[in-house]
Amino acid sequence: MICFLLGFLLLGSIASTQTLTVGTATGQPGTVVRVPLTLSGATTLPAGLQWTIKYAKTVSIAQSVGPSASAAGKQLSCASTVGTLVTAVCLLSAVNTTTMSNGDVAEIDVTLPTVFSGTAGIAISGTLGASSSAQSIAIAGVSGKVSKMTSNAIMGSTLPVPTETRGVGAVVDKVIPVVRNNPPVRMKEGESVPSKESIACNWSDGLKCLVRLTSPVGNGGNWVLPFTSRCDLFSSEPIWVDQGQSSFNVNFKSEPGAINVGNRFVVGMEFGESFFLEAVSLSAGR
Repeated sequence: MICFLLGFLLLGSIASTQTLTVGTATGQPGTVVRVPLTLSGATTLPAGLQWTIKYAKTVSIAQSVGPSASAAGKQLSCASTVGTLVTAVCLLSAVNTTTMSNGDVAEIDVTLPTVFSGTAGIAISGTLGASSSAQSIAIAGVSGKVSKMTSNAIMGSTLPVPTETRGVGAVVDKVIPVVRNNPPVRMKEGESVPSKESIACNWSDGLKCLVRLTSPVGNGGNWVLPFTSRCDLFSSEPIWVDQGQSSFNVNFKSEPGAINVGNRFVVGMEFGESFFLEAVSLSAGR
């Protein structure tokens, strides 16, 4: 329904160099971190926006209208599906043709799990705008992330962590620390997911694979979804690979005795729009 609504608006296209950027932030386990979704570089201002975000099921995300969209009288509607990742397709629009200015068009509240030691990536794709004259506007999406906070350092200064009161309806629930965003990491125009250089695997309390890429990861980072050709050999969860990394590790587990010497199978990773595959044969001495 969301895709249909925006598609109905688009009667032409306008070239553009603008971006829709998910911010980056740090936060403590069990807290809510607010990350902005920022429109920038717009010369032809959009009257409507569409995007898709993907994130791990270990975090909870709520999206709301940001100041730029609120000033234009827009409403936000998102439809989510749950698979290996949570996928949310969102439409920011209204019955009016008022355009949105550059700035924060939406706010993303990320609830971190109580056990959290790494990075929660927020990958964005399917970004598109509609002008007040019903023409499509090309918009580049830039992914973001929330990392574990090691101190109360924000923007290079040591400050007390701010708090805000949140609740359901008019009932105050509790006070939850909220950490504001750091500057987003931006990708270069035309940058894409690199290809695989090699995958080297060995057995040590499970299958451990080192993946080397032909070039560093861009676009603010990306998700890796590991899989194998065996149902009894699995990876516990998706992996977030940061911008600038040119290699990463993937670990697979199995039930005791399920994998034996001489077994042959395929390990693979879905990385952005690419698939990496590697045949593995376990030899004696594994």
